[in-house]
Amino acid sequence: MSLLQFNFVSFREPLYKVIYNHPKTDALYIFPTEASKRIAIREFLQDWQLDFAQFMTMEEFKELLIDADKPLLKEEKRTLAFYGSLTQDDRAFLKISNYFSAVETAQQFFSLWEEFNEEMVDEAVQEIQLTEADAELLPWQKVLYARMREIKQRYQKFIDSKGYADLLFLMKPADLDLKALDVFKRFYFVNQFYYTALEKQIIRRLAETRPVTLFCQLPQTLFDTNSLEVSPFFWTDLGDGLSESIHIIECKNSFSMFAALIETLADTPIRHVVNFFPNRNPYARLMSPATFHSITPLRLCDTSIYRVIDRLHTLMTNLVWETHHKKLLVPLQTIIEAFADDHFCDMILNHDQSIKQKTVDDLYALAGEQLQFIDLDGQYFQKTKRHNSQAAVLTLFELLNAILSVRSIEDFISLIDTPNGLSIDAILTAEEKKTTNLKETVYRVLADFITIGNSRLVDDWQSVFQMAYVAPQARPAAGILRLFLDYIKSIHCRRYVRSEKAARVEFCGLQDTRNIAYKNAAVMNLVEKEIPHARSAPFLFTEKQRRLLGFKTYEDIKLREKYYLMRLILTTPHVFLFTQSNIEQNLEISSFVEEIKLFAQPATLSLSTVTKEPLRALYQHLLKSDTRYSVPTEKTKEESFYRIPYSPARDFPQGTLNLSYYSLDKLLNNPFAYYINFLSRVKERQKEIKREISPPLLGNVVHDIMSRLMSSIAEKNLFAPAQIDFADISTSEIEKYAQQSLQSTKFYYYFPHNHSLIYLQEIIKPILIESIRHFLHSLNSRGLHRHKTVILPEKNEYGLRDPYILLNVDQSIGLVIQIGGRADLRIEDVENGQFYIIDYKTGYPEKDQLLLYEICYYLGKDKSLAESVHSFVYLVFDARLQSFQGRKGVSKSRQIDEFLSEIENAVKSFETSGFGLPIKKSDLKEMEEITRADLYQNKVMRSVNRSRNRN
Repeated sequence: MSLLQFNFVSFREPLYKVIYNHPKTDALYIFPTEASKRIAIREFLQDWQLDFAQFMTMEEFKELLIDADKPLLKEEKRTLAFYGSLTQDDRAFLKISNYFSAVETAQQFFSLWEEFNEEMVDEAVQEIQLTEADAELLPWQKVLYARMREIKQRYQKFIDSKGYADLLFLMKPADLDLKALDVFKRFYFVNQFYYTALEKQIIRRLAETRPVTLFCQLPQTLFDTNSLEVSPFFWTDLGDGLSESIHIIECKNSFSMFAALIETLADTPIRHVVNFFPNRNPYARLMSPATFHSITPLRLCDTSIYRVIDRLHTLMTNLVWETHHKKLLVPLQTIIEAFADDHFCDMILNHDQSIKQKTVDDLYALAGEQLQFIDLDGQYFQKTKRHNSQAAVLTLFELLNAILSVRSIEDFISLIDTPNGLSIDAILTAEEKKTTNLKETVYRVLADFITIGNSRLVDDWQSVFQMAYVAPQARPAAGILRLFLDYIKSIHCRRYVRSEKAARVEFCGLQDTRNIAYKNAAVMNLVEKEIPHARSAPFLFTEKQRRLLGFKTYEDIKLREKYYLMRLILTTPHVFLFTQSNIEQNLEISSFVEEIKLFAQPATLSLSTVTKEPLRALYQHLLKSDTRYSVPTEKTKEESFYRIPYSPARDFPQGTLNLSYYSLDKLLNNPFAYYINFLSRVKERQKEIKREISPPLLGNVVHDIMSRLMSSIAEKNLFAPAQIDFADISTSEIEKYAQQSLQSTKFYYYFPHNHSLIYLQEIIKPILIESIRHFLHSLNSRGLHRHKTVILPEKNEYGLRDPYILLNVDQSIGLVIQIGGRADLRIEDVENGQFYIIDYKTGYPEKDQLLLYEICYYLGKDKSLAESVHSFVYLVFDARLQSFQGRKGVSKSRQIDEFLSEIENAVKSFETSGFGLPIKKSDLKEMEEITRADLYQNKVMRSVNRSRNRN
C-alpha cells in the first residue's frame, strides 16, 4: 500500500505556513532550489524546530543516495577527464583540437547522459518506435549517438584508471542506496513543478514504507496524481490569489525600461526585482550598492586579478614565433593595449606616472612609424634608441618570460608572490583591499585551483593546450592562464558596503522565486525569447524524437516558466511587470503577459506605456550640471572659432619656415592640420595596427630595393661620368637586392610575419622584379645608355647639399621661407647637359611634387635650365615611366612662378587670419576630433555656400 499523499495549496495560502503545520519529528524536507530551502529554515528557526527536521535541495537529496567509494569528478576536473579520454579519432570526428574546443562538447555529452539517467531512458534507443511515429533517426544522428556511447565507455575506463568516479555512472535506480534515509520517518517534497522519471521512482519507493507528502501550490484539477505531472493551463485555470494590483509597464527599449524601474522604485516600496541581472547589464554600474543588495557581491571577473591575468593571457596568445631568425615577437598592438590599461600599467611601472606617459607616447609614435613587433629578448632596443619606452617594455617582457616558463598548474602557483612573478598585493587596487575580501578569496581560489594540478588527470599540459593560433612555446602558459580565468568566472567575493537604514532592493532570477512569497515585486524583461525563452535546437535528437523517447521538450520548459511567473504574480499582492515592444529592435511583449492582459481581473490590472528616453535628465544628474546651461551656439557659428591665431614668436621663433613637400601640401590644403602636425608636433594616434603589408610599408620596401640596386650601379661606376647599359643588369642581380631588402633588419620589425609576408614573397616580389627590369629597359629606351651619366640615388645624396634652399619671395612676409626634398633618383647626362629626376610610386603620383624637386635641385637657382630638366614618375605596379609635363600650354617658368606665389599667399593668409580649416569637404576629414570639422561643416560652410550663391 502506497503512503503517498498530496496536499494542494491555494495561491492565497502562505505555502510555508501550511508546511509548518505538519508533523516535523524526524522529517526530511526537499526543496527545488537553495533559496527556497533557506527561506524554510528561516521560518522554522523562529520556533526552534530544527532539531526535529532536516532540509535539502532535490540535488542534495539524490546525492545522499549515492554510495561512492572514489572521489567524484565535477566541473573543470570532469571536463579535463573527458578530454583525456578522447582518442585521436574521437577528436577528429568531433573537430576538437585542444581542451578549450572540447568544453562545449563535454557539456553536451554530460547533459545528454544525465538526461538518460534522470528520465530513465534505455540507451538502446528503440528506432522502430521512432520510425512508426515518423521521427526516424537520420544517418548522422545514428553515427553521432554511437560515437557518444563509445566515448562514454572510454570515459568510464579513463576515470577508473585515475581513481575517480562520476555521478554519470552512479545515478541509476539499481545503484541508489535508500538505507541512507532510514533515519527519517516522513518526507515532504515542497512544490516541485516537474519531477524526472528517476525522482518519481524514488518517491514511489519511499512511499512503500513511509509517509511521503507532495505539496503542490496549484489547483488539484491540473495535477495528475498517477503520473505526477501538471497539465497545460491558462491564467483562468489557476484560480484566485493574493493579487491586489498588477501593473504592466510597456517600454520602448532596455534603457527606458531600466529608467522606468528606477522611477517606480522611488515611488513604491519594492524590495525584490526578478529577471534583472546587474552583472550582465551595463546600466547596473549606475546603481548604488548601498541601496541595491545584489550589487554587493563582486564577481572575480570584474576585479583587478581577472583583468591582469586576462591581459597576460592576451599577450601570451598574441606572441608570434618567427622561424627564420627563431625569435618570439610581441605585437606592438598588444603592448600598447597593455600600457593603455591604467591598472595593468600601474602594476608594471609601480605607479610611476612620469614613466607611464613617456612610454605610452613613445609606443604610439612607433605605431605611427608602422612598427609591428618588438622581439621578446629586447634586441630591437639594442638596434634603435627608444629610451622613452625601453625600460617599461623590458620590465613587461621580464614578466612575460617568467610566465613562459609555466608548464603546469604548479608552475603557475609558484609564480605567485615571487620577485619576478605576480604579486597579489601589487595587483589588487587600494579600493579592493579596503572594501572587499578579495585578497582572502584569491588565495583560497589559488589553493583550490592547484588541486586540479594534483588530480593526476593530466600528464602533459602541452598536449592539452594544442592551440594552433598560439606560438608553440607559449601554449602551456596561455592554456593554464585561460583555465584559471574560466575557473574564477563564477566566483564572487564580499564587498563591504555601508547600507542605508531602509532595506535594500534584491535581485534574483525567475527560477529563484519558486516557493517564495513577496509583499511586492517587479519582473523585468518580459519579452518573447526572454520569458518564455527562445526555442533552441536540442543536441542530437529533435523535439519530436525527445518527446517520443521520454525526454523533456521545449513545451515542458515553457510550461514551467509560465508556472513560475504566474505563481509569483498570484502570490504577490502588488506586482509590476516591465515589458518592451519595439518593431525596429524586434522586441515583442511576452505571450505570458498578453495572456494576463486578456484574462486578469480588470479591477486589479493597470496598463501604462513609457515612450520617452530620459537620457538628458540622467546625464545632467550624473554630471551635476546646471539645467539652465546651454552650448554657446553663436560661437560655433563664427568662422574664427575654427582658426588658430598666428603668433610669430611662438610658431617660428627662428624666423624661418622650412617646408618639405608633405608639410607644404598640408599647409596649402589644411592649415589647421598643418599647425597641429608640424608646429605643435602632435600626431594623430593610430588606434589599430593591422597585421598586413600597409601601402606605406610596401612603398618603403620598393624604395629600399631600388635604392640598393641603383647605389650598387653607382658604386660600380666610381669614375663617373660613365656609359651604363642598364639592360645588362640581370634578373638574378635584381632578385638578390630584393631578397636582401626583404630579409634586412630594417623591415624585420615592420613586417606582419603572417600570410601577408608570404604573399609579399611569393606574389608581390616576382611582380616587383619584373617591374624593375622594365624600368631599367625604360632608361635605355630614353637613350641614357649611349651617354656618359652620373647616377645619384637618394641614399647617396645625403651630405652633398643643404636639405633646404631659400626662396626669393615678397619681402613683406616676415619669414624666411625655404623648401626642401630629395628625389628617389637623379641621373645627370653631363655630356649633353640634361638632367633627369625620377620618383618611384606604388600608388598615385603627388601633385607638384616633381616640380618642387626641380626647383630644389636646378630651377630655383637658374630658370634657364627649364628645357634641360626632365621629371618622371615610375608607376611600379603599372610598370610605366610617366613623364611629368605639368599643366598643358603653360611654360615651366610660369608654373614655377605660380607655385611660389601659392606658397606666398598661404603664408600671408595665416599671418593675417591664422591657421584655418579648408573649404573643400574632402579635406575636412582629417583630425576631426581636434578641428571639430563636424560643427564647421554643418554651420559655417552652409553660410559660406549661401553667400557664394548670392554673389
